[in-house]
Amino acid sequence: MSIHKILYRKLFQHPLVREYLISESSSDLNHDSVGWGYKPSGRSAMKNANQESQQLVLFEDAFIRSMFPGYLQASPYGIIVDQSGIYYDSDGKSDLIKFLNGHSLKQAHWEKEISESEVIQVINRIRDSGVSKYNCYPPTTKHDLQKGILVVDQTKGDAAIQYAGMQASDFDRMLEDALNESDGAPVYIKTHPDHQYRKKHSCFKVSLLSHKQVHILPNNISTLDALSCCERVYVGTSLLGMEALIHSKKVITYGWSFYAGWGLTEDRSESPQPIREKPVSLHKLFEAAYMRYSHYYDPDTGKPCGILRIIDHIELQWKHWKLGSGKWITSSLSSWKKQLLPHYLGKQGSFVSHTPSELSEQSQILTWGVKPVPDNLKNYPVTRIEDGFIRSRGLGAEFNFPLSWVFDDVGIYFDARTPSKLKNILNEHVFSDKEISDAEELITFLRENKITKYNLGIHDVKLPKESGGKRTILIPGQVDSDASIKYGSPKLSNNRELLAEVRRQHPGAYICYKPHPDLLKGARKDAPLWDGIEDDVDYLIMEGDIISWIQAVDEVHTLTSTVGFEALIHKKPVHTYGLPFYAGWGLTHDWLKCERRTTTRTLLELACATLILYPTYLNPITKEFTTAINAAKILANPEFKYDSRSGLLKAVGKIKSLYYKLMRRF
Repeated sequence: MSIHKILYRKLFQHPLVREYLISESSSDLNHDSVGWGYKPSGRSAMKNANQESQQLVLFEDAFIRSMFPGYLQASPYGIIVDQSGIYYDSDGKSDLIKFLNGHSLKQAHWEKEISESEVIQVINRIRDSGVSKYNCYPPTTKHDLQKGILVVDQTKGDAAIQYAGMQASDFDRMLEDALNESDGAPVYIKTHPDHQYRKKHSCFKVSLLSHKQVHILPNNISTLDALSCCERVYVGTSLLGMEALIHSKKVITYGWSFYAGWGLTEDRSESPQPIREKPVSLHKLFEAAYMRYSHYYDPDTGKPCGILRIIDHIELQWKHWKLGSGKWITSSLSSWKKQLLPHYLGKQGSFVSHTPSELSEQSQILTWGVKPVPDNLKNYPVTRIEDGFIRSRGLGAEFNFPLSWVFDDVGIYFDARTPSKLKNILNEHVFSDKEISDAEELITFLRENKITKYNLGIHDVKLPKESGGKRTILIPGQVDSDASIKYGSPKLSNNRELLAEVRRQHPGAYICYKPHPDLLKGARKDAPLWDGIEDDVDYLIMEGDIISWIQAVDEVHTLTSTVGFEALIHKKPVHTYGLPFYAGWGLTHDWLKCERRTTTRTLLELACATLILYPTYLNPITKEFTTAINAAKILANPEFKYDSRSGLLKAVGKIKSLYYKLMRRF
């Protein structure tokens, strides 16, 4: 490996740089001279490539990069790859400028077919959504700004200013022009995120910023909201100028940025214009910059993906930020769950306190499951949290990171006494074709990969020979003290009573009983077995995964276990003896009836409501929101070995298990 690669080896720790160099057959760590833009690593790479006749590969952030700036450790969604130079060099030393000037580039991403309709679709999505390079603040469109002129600030020392032929005085000229041409309208300044997060300096004189017509926009305004208050944008080289073109604004430039000089902007740079062979359309410029020059990688898998996948992902983050926004007061949450909560509420707009003294009129209460809310909190809106149905690799009782939680502001899904958000969805929601299609894709994936709630491993199983010729029934054990039995099974209250009732109703059946994994692991206080259990069952299952056993038997009988829902997914007949969330919709054989369940549902509708619309999913590595199908794919990936538990949590889990096992002896 060359010296510059050793000096700048941190570059190779960038997840997308590493992925690109590994996945692209044209790239080779031993034969490419690799660097980042025109930073020291990039300049070293250019020198090294010239001296050793190696292929230059320079990287930069993509034009849609992440939710937050990179120095906040935000997961990157894309990178720029350039084998000539970099886009902000006005001398034209970049693949992007060469392509726009009509040069033939042999790399696959420059030669691939992209139709104009594809380009238009992406542009329209960006216009509608407001997706930008950084997406810290979702568009609100709720501002009272008068129509005016937008002037874009940058940071002193930015390489994009230096290489675009700009002088420091050009920024003052830009602002003076805006003031002179404003006709008295407000002149808004959009600052760079670095001003807020890294305390970098403005390019404008303080005296000009204090002009009575000048208004500095708040840091938390989105790009779309900033652009909505103007028709003209004055810019040096900032990418916001390109974003303004996308949003059909008139753009006046003062530096030779990659989007200037093609006939799309009014250019006022005092430096000589770089070579622009002919005018290009906005569609062509966008296609080149955003769909060829930028390489995007799936935020969940890290594998190459299209730009629309990135837009979908950003919109999903904004959706959950909105749902999690507000002032929250927690009640009866463990310390571990309090640590997880900020991730599930989102990184903008949520304010969490664990101190009731900070209550205000706008406060909302968060509690776990059906735990009672203290009297002083009962007059506030309550949202109840529980684990979702595609949860983790390992048990929740052992503190494994949950990929899904449900937030229910109506009740909670396992409490049959009251309504819940899930029951309301199933009673009232009109499912779209897209939702049904997504549900079909999801349950097909769950079946093929045997994904369950806890995913404890897949093992081949086999029923004993003595079961031959008999109807085989699987009874998944539950924790007798579990709230789902207490609040969802009004007639039978424990596993032994269930076994007796099943035996009474089906005397000739071969009954298999599998204790709950929490009890087998010693993670809960209840005993997994009881004296005389051998008289209650035909076969006691102590090994094997639950899906393999579901597939091995004829039917599943349960009080309220989620295993019954998983059995429906695997197309097995399910008999319920309590009132689980999946009973009463025409899909199960029910011993009891719930009057609030007023309609019948298909399996796809039940799966869509339960697995897609009801839960919130979180990628455990990036801590960004994801979808049900992507959560399932994360859990199915054999390379997924994520374990966020601290040594303390692991120790607590072992001590708890040992304590419960000892207590059962007395």
